[in-house]
Amino acid sequence: MLDSESLFFAPEAEPSPPTKWERPWELLIVDDDPDVHKITRLLLRSFRLDGEALEMESAYSSSEAKKYLLEHPNTALVLLDVVMETEDAGLQLVHWIRDVWKNSLIRIILRTGQPGAAPEKQVIQEYRINDYKSKTELTELKLFTSVTVALRSYQDLKIIKRSEEGFRRIVHASGELFRGGSREQFYTGILMQLTGLLRLDEHSLYLQSDGVAFGHKEGELTVLAATGDFALWQGQRFGLDQPEVGTLVSRALVEKRSFFEDAFFVGYFASGAGRENIILFRSASGFRPLDREIIQVFSGNVAIAFSNHDLTDRMETTQREIIFTLGEVVESRSQETGNHVRRVGSLVGVLGTRAGLDPKEVALLAMVAPMHDVGKIGIPDDILNKPGPLTANEMLAMRRHTTIGWEILKSGGGILARAAVIARSHHERWDGSGYPDGLAGEAIPIEARLTALCDVFDALYHDRVYKAAMPLTEILAYMKQARGSHFDPHLTDLFLEDLGEALAIMEQWPD
Repeated sequence: MLDSESLFFAPEAEPSPPTKWERPWELLIVDDDPDVHKITRLLLRSFRLDGEALEMESAYSSSEAKKYLLEHPNTALVLLDVVMETEDAGLQLVHWIRDVWKNSLIRIILRTGQPGAAPEKQVIQEYRINDYKSKTELTELKLFTSVTVALRSYQDLKIIKRSEEGFRRIVHASGELFRGGSREQFYTGILMQLTGLLRLDEHSLYLQSDGVAFGHKEGELTVLAATGDFALWQGQRFGLDQPEVGTLVSRALVEKRSFFEDAFFVGYFASGAGRENIILFRSASGFRPLDREIIQVFSGNVAIAFSNHDLTDRMETTQREIIFTLGEVVESRSQETGNHVRRVGSLVGVLGTRAGLDPKEVALLAMVAPMHDVGKIGIPDDILNKPGPLTANEMLAMRRHTTIGWEILKSGGGILARAAVIARSHHERWDGSGYPDGLAGEAIPIEARLTALCDVFDALYHDRVYKAAMPLTEILAYMKQARGSHFDPHLTDLFLEDLGEALAIMEQWPD
């Protein structure tokens, strides 16, 4: 179970200094009078806010301003003239910024040399500007004050928006973590989601340790996923003697806690079976308070995801053991060898790959195909092991093994649910003459079509209580004849185009 201690963050030895703003404050001067640009730059040349200067750019018309803003969406402030190419060009630009471009963050200070053309009260009521100034009243001090107030409000709005986006991303990222997939995909997904949460180009590393790994090589961990500068460690052993990073990882293993250290985040997550998981993140710019809050909230979901992933792994391992055990028991009872189910599973894997199925799907079908005849456990011995042909009534009884297998497996969920489909449908025929449901063509589930072909090939290739093994030439002739009637024609062609792998499986698992 999840160790609740792993969800706590170690207290920091010293409070971190405030992080500086990412870049100089971007200010756009929009006015058709070149002198206004010169005076504005002169008055604001020594401006600083939070230690950062202004980066001032110029536009001499509303059309120039639109082009610049589209290319520089992080502009914080616009000092805007009203009368330019038209008497209301500035007001129309305000309308475009707020209602067309849909930018509510950028601050707009309207400056006019002709107040009568745009009365202050009317403009403030009808347009979403942040300040209104006559050019004659903008002394150096008043301009400094107006710009400072505008940038402060822009900064506050950015923080609020970042908070909203961050927690919205937490919800989305947490959902992605629980989608499943392979363990490697899961580890990589954590790094990707953390990177996405913070919108950073991070250097990150995922490490995992367990009793077996440490027992064989003391003091080392296995790198299961890595990005950035750490990518070269992917799939490698990681020594705790690595400069700086090794010290941080060692600290996490000893303290069994997550913590921030300068430009690093080290996440510690304990999950089932004595497994310890470590996530290490490095950010060149450090982590802001909001970044830390986002990481801490997300880390709680990561811890739960680790625990769920381990539980899923154990459940799937148990189901695999059940599948092979039941398959071998059934084949043993029917006086056939357990190797039959292994061969069928391997053949399904080969054919599924040739058919272009997703590798994860191929692996799953190869695992569940051995359960195709599990329903034989409900067939009487005198029918199951009869050396000669079955009577009509005996054949009806034998056919019941498909629905018996379905009933046994259908409520198992997960892997067993896929096995149930194969158990029910592997005697359906492409032309619709099969049983129990008379399905035809692609209405027959792909897993059943794969298994049917591989099961028949293996049965014909080996001795059975009711028949002798058939020569390979006769098997191939039968399969070509049954193409399009018994078997899916496309899968038959794929199977017959190269028998090398199939014959190798026959030799690997002989009766």
